[in-house]
Amino acid sequence: MLELFLCPRHPGNLRLTVSSCAASWERVNRTKSDESPCFGCPIGAAHAGAPLPIPANKAVADICPRCRRTYRRLVKGVCVCCYNRQRESDIGANRRGNPPRTPPSEVVSIGVAGLGQYQRRATSVAEVAIAAAQATVEAAMFFRLSALPMPDRSAKLQL
Repeated sequence: MLELFLCPRHPGNLRLTVSSCAASWERVNRTKSDESPCFGCPIGAAHAGAPLPIPANKAVADICPRCRRTYRRLVKGVCVCCYNRQRESDIGANRRGNPPRTPPSEVVSIGVAGLGQYQRRATSVAEVAIAAAQATVEAAMFFRLSALPMPDRSAKLQL
């Protein structure tokens, strides 16, 4: 007798066997076809005997950290548009030879629980936080690096 289970990720109350679920999960994750409901499925991973292959923070997986738009393709961690603006900034001129309008990037550091210090060339701290969240497998918790001692809050400012 075949044991069937109701797959919650497929529409239409699809019933699968454990072996067909595992085979579908392996096929989809081998080809990296993220259009299928089997991509990254924890049930399929358990049936195949594999750990969960996707990060817990899939919500930020395909977001450009710089412009915060959703893109399927990221080049060196940013979307194609932001990558082109970064190249213009590095070269010092755009396609027409004029100086670029985008602000230059600089090395920004933040602290990430589990990773320690995370550095990246960026235009803002938010960009580095999104890139760090994409790099971690677990949920990320951020903290400020205390490079300078905090001032005494009880002291009054002398003007």
